Amino acid sequence: MAVVADSFWTAKKGMDLLDVRWESTKHSQVSSNVIFNQFERDIDEALEREIDVSEGDTAGGLMDADIVIEADYRVPYLAHTCMEPLNATAKVIDGYCEIWVGCQSPLSFRKSVADALGFELEKVTLHNCLMGGGFGRKSRPDYAIQAAQIALKVGRPVQLIWTREEDVRQDFYRPAILSKFRGGLDTKGDLSAWHNTYVDKHEPYEYRLDRLKHLPRQFAVLKKAALMANWTKELPKGRGRGISLQTSFGSIVAEVVEVTVKEGKLSIDRVVAVVDPGYAISPDGMKAQIESGIIYGLSAALNGEITIENGAVKQSNFHDYSCVRMKDSPAIETYIINSGEALGGAGEPGTPPIAAALTNAIYDATGNRIRQLPVPDIIL
Repeated sequence: MAVVADSFWTAKKGMDLLDVRWESTKHSQVSSNVIFNQFERDIDEALEREIDVSEGDTAGGLMDADIVIEADYRVPYLAHTCMEPLNATAKVIDGYCEIWVGCQSPLSFRKSVADALGFELEKVTLHNCLMGGGFGRKSRPDYAIQAAQIALKVGRPVQLIWTREEDVRQDFYRPAILSKFRGGLDTKGDLSAWHNTYVDKHEPYEYRLDRLKHLPRQFAVLKKAALMANWTKELPKGRGRGISLQTSFGSIVAEVVEVTVKEGKLSIDRVVAVVDPGYAISPDGMKAQIESGIIYGLSAALNGEITIENGAVKQSNFHDYSCVRMKDSPAIETYIINSGEALGGAGEPGTPPIAAALTNAIYDATGNRIRQLPVPDIIL
């Protein structure tokens, strides 16, 4: 079903007047709790598992360990919420389709549109435009296909724009995850065995650095991040620092976060990021991408949570799926190491380390571990 009008607002008003009634299905009672309970059963009862990496005798090492630490971590579904809503303009006339769209995969979009219309590939022309953020969402061609299909029916050029509510509630969500960690330590606190685990028994920075001596690029990135963040400088009560390191898309990123927790309220004061992308062809662009990735990751860590109620997504727009605003944004410093290795990415590598560095900083400030995202509004 589609509503076609001569303006976005007129089409939206017409859509709002539709009396759409949905049939109940077996998924109508699904909720976030139901999904995570299923995750628990899948982890505990699975007879067969896919193994990413297996080295040594982990089970034996855990049995012989002097200390075994267990912890569960939980991350909710996240929407992409690109600043520019999903949109595409299409024209289908005389068996030819021409489409204007901002996307992350022009060749696959063109083929998907051709397949959906039943056209030969040569009869589809795609003009790839600038896009206001993608984050992986604009690698999915559904909105381009919709524009082309409506244009085919109407017989005139059509511009399709998703509302923010449609964007949030009909996303291809970043997956919810439940992870169970077990780590074995000897009497000195050194790691003797681990099963999908993250360890912090010693001084966090020194502990990581000591285990990166065989990886010179990671070693250098982590060391510079600690140096630029004044890691050894003592902070007053109620303030804390956290550090993390991540390799993604060929780039190595370390981040240090400084926070203040006062009367249970969290403020993020400073983020120091160091990135080794092999070589930054455009240093200013690299810094901008790392900084935007940090804001995107902080938004997810602090506010991001898509919840399911009665088989549907509860959130709809930025009033109930908020992002980090300018007034809440920390000071961000970004430093680049040009190692001369193979070129890495810039768009996403700034995002993965930030939640870990943030929750480590909260632990440093309060002594309380955050094992589930998003971070609570009140930190006890």
